[in-house]
Amino acid sequence: MAGTAHEKRGIEDPRIAEFDGRYYLVYVAYDGVTVRTCLASTTDFNRIEKHGIIIPDLWDKDAMLFPELVKGKLILMHRLEPNIQLAFFNDMEHLLKPEKDYWEKHVAALDKYTAMRPQFWWEAKKIGGGAPPIPTKEGWLVIYHGVDDKLVYRAGAALLDHENPLRVIARFPDPILEPERHFEKVGDVPNVVFPTGTALFDDELLIYYGGADKAIGMAKASFEELLHELKRFKV
Repeated sequence: MAGTAHEKRGIEDPRIAEFDGRYYLVYVAYDGVTVRTCLASTTDFNRIEKHGIIIPDLWDKDAMLFPELVKGKLILMHRLEPNIQLAFFNDMEHLLKPEKDYWEKHVAALDKYTAMRPQFWWEAKKIGGGAPPIPTKEGWLVIYHGVDDKLVYRAGAALLDHENPLRVIARFPDPILEPERHFEKVGDVPNVVFPTGTALFDDELLIYYGGADKAIGMAKASFEELLHELKRFKV
């Protein structure tokens, strides 16, 4: 997919959401100096259409779409350090062509749109979205990452209110994944577990993550057990 000027040093961290048979990929473009959040889409993964930059003039990463509309709104999770924010749009066209002052107003009221902040020891430096939120009967299950003051990346889980995802219902105080194996500790960037995708098969939740920025790992959990345990840590 790389090819445009803002992608000349590569693209990374695509997260996928499907709407009406079309798959939308939110990804980071890097030109060697700065990063930009971009959008592409496809119906078959043979031909991919690039829609360009969707968050202009901001060093913003870890962006992804909620896979369903919430009260008629399309929601983009993103991260202006060190917190996780949500941006709301009327539809996909609005995301691609917002009002000229949309992002200026959004940043000016950033506290209002902040869903999660670093709270625990393993998140001391910053947090960011991981895999796209998963709808459940209890709310939105969010698998995210946190970075401590020694730059160790770990994965955690939280539950957001289904109707108002700016409200956190529950959140684990400790990580659910952390660097333990060699491929998670040694690589291009050491000590990194960086989740970016999930798959759910009946009760089996698969979590896909980057290990030390060099390998891809997969972890398994019981979906119902994870939710049951998470609800013990209500906010």
